[in-house]
Amino acid sequence: MKDYHLWILFVIYAVCFGMELTVYGVMDDYLQNTFQLERVTAENLVLPFVLMNIFARTLVVFLGD
Repeated sequence: MKDYHLWILFVIYAVCFGMELTVYGVMDDYLQNTFQLERVTAENLVLPFVLMNIFARTLVVFLGD
C-alpha cells in the first residue's frame, strides 16, 4: 500500500472503468436516437457488452494473479 506504483495503477483502472461505463450510457442513447429503438430494446443490446466487460475484467485479474 505504500508503493506509489500501486496507486497509479489503481487510478488508471478507475478512470478506464468509468470511461467504459460512460461509453455504454452514450451507446444506449445513440441506439435510441439513430435507430428509433425503445429504451428497453436499446438497453438489451448494450447489456451483453457490459456483462462481457465485467466477466473479462474478472477473468484477467484471476489469470494475472
